[in-house]
Amino acid sequence: MLADLKGSINKIRLNEYEGIFAVYEAVVNSIQSESKNIQVVLKKKANPQLSLDGEIEEIIDEIEIIDDGQGFTKENFESFKKINSTHKIKMGGKGVGRLSWLAIFEEVTVESTYKESGKYYIRKFKFDLENEIREIENVESNIKKEETKITLKTPTQKYIKHLPETADEMCEKILYHCLGYLIEGVFEITIRDGLNSCKCKEKYRNELEKDVKTKKFELKEYDFEILHIPISKNKLQNHEVAFTANAREVKRRKLEKVNELLRVPLTIDGEEKNILAYVKGKYLDENVTEDRNDFLFSNVKGSLFLKEKDILMEVAKELIEIYDEEINKVIEINKQKIEDFLKENPYYNSLYMRDNSILKDINPKSSEEEIETKFELFARNKRKETSNFIKNIELKGNYQEKLKNALVNIESLNQYELAKYVIHRKVITEVLEKILQKRAEDDRYHYEEDLHNLIFPMKKSNLEINYDDHNLWLIDDRLAYNKFLTSDKVNKKIIEESNSNSRIDIATVFDQNITFSDRSEIDDEHSNILIIEFKRPGREDFSVSELNNQVLGYVEDLKDKKIKTDRGQRIEVNRNSIFNIFIICEITSNLEKDLKRSGYKAMIEGQGFYTFNENYNALIQVISLNKVLKDSKLRNKVFFKKLGL
Repeated sequence: MLADLKGSINKIRLNEYEGIFAVYEAVVNSIQSESKNIQVVLKKKANPQLSLDGEIEEIIDEIEIIDDGQGFTKENFESFKKINSTHKIKMGGKGVGRLSWLAIFEEVTVESTYKESGKYYIRKFKFDLENEIREIENVESNIKKEETKITLKTPTQKYIKHLPETADEMCEKILYHCLGYLIEGVFEITIRDGLNSCKCKEKYRNELEKDVKTKKFELKEYDFEILHIPISKNKLQNHEVAFTANAREVKRRKLEKVNELLRVPLTIDGEEKNILAYVKGKYLDENVTEDRNDFLFSNVKGSLFLKEKDILMEVAKELIEIYDEEINKVIEINKQKIEDFLKENPYYNSLYMRDNSILKDINPKSSEEEIETKFELFARNKRKETSNFIKNIELKGNYQEKLKNALVNIESLNQYELAKYVIHRKVITEVLEKILQKRAEDDRYHYEEDLHNLIFPMKKSNLEINYDDHNLWLIDDRLAYNKFLTSDKVNKKIIEESNSNSRIDIATVFDQNITFSDRSEIDDEHSNILIIEFKRPGREDFSVSELNNQVLGYVEDLKDKKIKTDRGQRIEVNRNSIFNIFIICEITSNLEKDLKRSGYKAMIEGQGFYTFNENYNALIQVISLNKVLKDSKLRNKVFFKKLGL
């Protein structure tokens, strides 16, 4: 051959499932040689190495492709001997297709009876890697009939397992690969396997012809045409696009990742079917690769080549328009799925009512997690889109209408955020309720740290966590507005000039606009200090004097000192500061008696006691765990009810 045969074959990139490409090349060559009758004969041999339980399995040994076309005339034979021949360039030939024969099979033999200058000749030759093309004979023939037989011998181990072994299987493969030719051609391709036979053209007429439709579209000034066929999902598992070049299938891509509505079969004529769409166009004809298993697509912005994704998205768009009636059925299923989802996740209602485009962005098989992800992505994109619009708004033209839409977007996003936060509060109150109950596994109450971490993470400060990471609102909504908050840290590490190793469960410094007292004459910038002390549910081994000594000890440690924040800021606590102390515990009958004897007053609504210690400017409130739960439910009841929780 007039080039490096082995080097050229080594450049061919095929995976183990693409061994059938050698057969495709031979069949298409037969079609292009103006054949009217083409036969593909599968010949098998026993493979003892793969025998199971004494049963001999059979594998493909040879595949014959026989046709009545022009054959290997002198011109065709000379072209065959040249790699990268331009002999068939007008038909999309690259001059390298036959090299796939030797990439997949060890040897090829050819016998061709052809007519030239009014006489018939028979040409025989072998084609292999060692001898390249070795002509055996080329003599005048007594047979006055054109016929060429190409025998592909001994497939290599890489491909042998995945070659079609039956006439029906091979027929199906060739039918869809050569569909463009079969639709317009007047030839027949017959497949035989020794037991059965199958005719491709006949199969096309019986199964596909009545359903084949076409649609043209334009993409970036290039013209394309879609040939689409609904096929039973038993034969085609997904909606697929077959890219073709010069009437031949090159490769397929699934549409399930291109458009959510095409992730499920469509119900057509009472049967679930997937769409097979063949795409053809001059661009594809001119940009198919030499080994004819891909195209010169680009992923680079500004490239002269089209992107594969652009074509896939346009095909998906066209198919959705073509099969709009069937697609609407999918959307109706999606609608019911969304409505069911919103019953459990009502905080997305405002987004859905504003824009229901998510109906086209899920499929009937989407899980709740996937739907939630779609809503979150939608909210994020809307927030970004609205923010960019407000930031770059130009007060000219029809800006009022655009501004109105932006404000509506903001309103729906705010409603979504608020609803989501209310759901969060509902979940937290349910968790608190469980913490107050005995554990099922050992009939003991939960530890104090479980309660503490739910309300505010231990050993953290407000400078180390996000607003959503604490639940101080369980005690009082005003607690969220603090200057500095620290939790369960050793006093001497947060209080200057302190040597105490005690740990305040929660200590908070408030700005002047937050107060728990009517002592309005105190206007120091940081005059309000909050202390929260937790006691484990079910714990009864403490007295009022012990509680007082503990929390007032904290006050003594804080007075006339400076609190050090994690960022090095110093906050002065003067002697006139008011201390608001919450002791959250289980109020037993004994503790209740002890509180009354110690001068504590009962709260009006019950489940709590309070006293004011003038010596320390300290308001001490002893609140039952059940009261915290009850009050948090009451404060949020109207919000829960509004969302149907």
